[in-house]
Amino acid sequence: MLCKILDGNDALTQASEFSAEHRSVYISVDASPEEAKKLCPVISAIVVDNEMEFAQGWTVQISSPGNDYKVAAVCPLSL
Repeated sequence: MLCKILDGNDALTQASEFSAEHRSVYISVDASPEEAKKLCPVISAIVVDNEMEFAQGWTVQISSPGNDYKVAAVCPLSL
């Protein structure tokens, strides 16, 4: 469900992906690491507003094509 919501956001540079094995949702945005970190509270609000629950350890990993797709920010999903 989170991927569907995030994919509806025009800010993503490609479709989101997830790995249950690595407990991660992967998104890519055209943003600096500082801007990417600002997305964490936005993603947390989406999780809360949609009453989603994630097990301990789940994260959203944000990368940027301008940074060779290196992880720019990691946002925890479990509250």
